[in-house]
Amino acid sequence: MSPSPFVHRTILGPSALYTELTAAVSTPPTPPYGARRITDHLWFHVRDIAATEEDVTHLEFGIRQVAAHIEAARLADLVVIEISTLDYLSTDYQPEAAAAAVAQWSAHEFGFPPPATTITFNRMAGYSVTWPPSP
Repeated sequence: MSPSPFVHRTILGPSALYTELTAAVSTPPTPPYGARRITDHLWFHVRDIAATEEDVTHLEFGIRQVAAHIEAARLADLVVIEISTLDYLSTDYQPEAAAAAVAQWSAHEFGFPPPATTITFNRMAGYSVTWPPSP
């Protein structure tokens, strides 16, 4: 599949929880070098060289939250989610936004309802994302 952009935006306080990412689904015979295993059939690979390890950790968390849905909808024996760009406002960025963005992108790409996350804002702590219990 060709790369598709996705924007996650939440505005609850004086700043915004905002993330843009571009990702694609591929079905290669083997995972690319540097890809991370989510399940036996699902891997993800971040190609954006500006992504930090913290960004990658949160992207992985977001994919893990919806992995069962992706597995149910997968197109082939091996599915790789390839994230080519991750962009955000550095002044307002909280890495949890990357997790929410990739989970919602996955829901759109694979045709399942997005996870029912709850996003709240506290002036002292900033934004927080609460995920529904895992199935």
